[in-house]
Amino acid sequence: MSIEVSLVIPSYKSEKYIEKCLDAVIAQDLDRSKFEIIIVINGPVDSTPEIIEMKLSTEKDLNWQVIYEETASLSNARNVGIRKSNGEYVTWVDVDDWLSTNYLREMLNAAEHGVVPLARVVDVDESTGFELESPIATQIYEHPPGHRDPEVLWRSLGFAACKLLSTADARSIEFAPELKSGEDVAYFAPLFAKHRLIFDSTPAHNRATYYRLVRAGSMSRQGTSFDFSVNQRLAVMKHLDKAAINAEPKIRNVMHSMMRSQALFAKRYLDVNPNDTEAVVSAFDQANLNYTPWNVLAGKTQNLAISYNFAPFADASAVVAAKRIVGSGKQWNVICNDMSKIRERDDDFHQRILPYISIQKTIGNPPVFGSWKGVREFCESGLAAIAEIENRHGPQERLYSRSMWPASHFLAALKKIRNPEVEWIAEFSDPLRKDVRGKERIGPVVPDEYWNEIAGAVTAAGFGLDEKQSLFAACENIAYSLADTVFFTNPHQMTYMLSYLNDQALKSRVRKIAEIQAQPVPPPRFTFGTAPERHQTNADRINIGFYGSFYPNRGPGVLLDAMQRLPEYVRNRLRLHIFTPNVSDIKKAISEFGLAAMVHAYNALPYLEFLRSASSMDVLLVADADTESTGHRLNPYLPSKLSDYRSTGKAIWGMYESGSMLSRSNVDYLTPANDLVGTMAMLKNLAKEQE
Repeated sequence: MSIEVSLVIPSYKSEKYIEKCLDAVIAQDLDRSKFEIIIVINGPVDSTPEIIEMKLSTEKDLNWQVIYEETASLSNARNVGIRKSNGEYVTWVDVDDWLSTNYLREMLNAAEHGVVPLARVVDVDESTGFELESPIATQIYEHPPGHRDPEVLWRSLGFAACKLLSTADARSIEFAPELKSGEDVAYFAPLFAKHRLIFDSTPAHNRATYYRLVRAGSMSRQGTSFDFSVNQRLAVMKHLDKAAINAEPKIRNVMHSMMRSQALFAKRYLDVNPNDTEAVVSAFDQANLNYTPWNVLAGKTQNLAISYNFAPFADASAVVAAKRIVGSGKQWNVICNDMSKIRERDDDFHQRILPYISIQKTIGNPPVFGSWKGVREFCESGLAAIAEIENRHGPQERLYSRSMWPASHFLAALKKIRNPEVEWIAEFSDPLRKDVRGKERIGPVVPDEYWNEIAGAVTAAGFGLDEKQSLFAACENIAYSLADTVFFTNPHQMTYMLSYLNDQALKSRVRKIAEIQAQPVPPPRFTFGTAPERHQTNADRINIGFYGSFYPNRGPGVLLDAMQRLPEYVRNRLRLHIFTPNVSDIKKAISEFGLAAMVHAYNALPYLEFLRSASSMDVLLVADADTESTGHRLNPYLPSKLSDYRSTGKAIWGMYESGSMLSRSNVDYLTPANDLVGTMAMLKNLAKEQE
């Protein structure tokens, strides 16, 4: 009678355990002519061979063999056992585990093509002998006996034993010897996906039992370390990720769920080691997975960011707030508002910052910029959101808020007042009280309990609030009075904002607590990737890229006039790529100037795509906001695009207003704004560089 089942037992220094395992094999009630035992001794040899000889040599009708492998590897030992198997089916038992008497018989009775018989798993505590139904068994018993898809009994995919496989199927995929742990997880889900296998739980319901010894220090129960919790888990995830690409949707979902389970180890590591966030994120980035469960990494944090306008909504201010968070190298809880009525979504960018966000609470109020009602509603909902966050994460110790939307600072002020020990950093992206034309923004305050609470705290700090002033002016003064630190993005902004502050004592305080924090340069994880094909540049030309609002009659619009006036041979060496929200107007102007062959206009790009596109250019153009025409004595703005451009390593051309921060910036080329002659000269110089 031919052998039907091969039972593979990997053995590493197993003299303490193997006798009980062999006793269980000897006691099997399946006809001995139908199964064989293959013991693969791997690594250093102890007294295990003598024990095997003692136990099996007297069992004359038992088929068994011992194979020696120098390499100490559980995965390699299993692979060797599979290759040496003579049975139509194969199963494993770890050397410290054992089987019920009916195990092989029940498994073989259920064997058929495309079906994997499944046994019950009982966990046995080594120190007490206490037996407990494993989660695998519990899940099995939730369903009647019979055939079940792997997504129903998915727990069984994470454990090598308790299953009977076709030997041909088992040989089609190898256990990965390079894995230090998790080899079971990396093997079975891809195997089921490849052969579209299903389970049969009948053996488990017939009490065919795999007894799993639970002992401290085993490979599957290692302590928390970066290697085990991050590196080794990512190694397993790579196997699952690769197999999931071509898998059917249901089993792909199972593999993604298993990847999330692996990522939980990294999350638990971060809970204990929050300062290692950057290292963990870098490791996940370098794994280059097609599916990365970033949300699983959300750990506990005492950092709270309040940014009314935040990702996933596409907006420059939202991007800067996100860059601040990522640049901190720590995880943050975030409170923001739903901007979907006035902003497009940029989910790709949001996905990229997820590793640095633990809890994100999005307030569902309609976005309102200059209304006290909007400020009040955001504060009311925001305070409830803070309470929920602190209920889960404990007191928040560090607070960051950012305007342009003033409600951010009002909510942050309430948090600071109620928890004075919180360290509050308030950032102003731009002047808030006055607009780009230097005019006062209008937005009346409506005194209520929130206003009274804030005004009382400002008074207690030695300063004052006037309820007749705009909420924008009040917002600046509140941050100046109560924040521990105030961020300005450039010195001119600070000088300008303090120039219209009349309270000399408050002005003195601001100077003491102020920090100039330039717009952050995007981190490398924002910039990897290639430029989109639809925006490919011409390698035979100097490619100039502009990203932002483009007006033909002022600012960077002088480029069109300048290019039209250039000799044709100079124009032919240049290509101008304009990415702008007002693309239809620009295309019309390009046509009117007769520049369609060398100037191309495109719709504005999502942030990450913009960075990749900018990286493909030769020169990147940035222009100052127009403040000279509005009577500003000092331009308080520094374009945020400048910091984005710096991440590309490409040449930067600045069109500046006299005395502006851009005019003093370290860029490759500078020309005055609206200077036709200077712009033509710059274009000629760039064309010469192409010769």
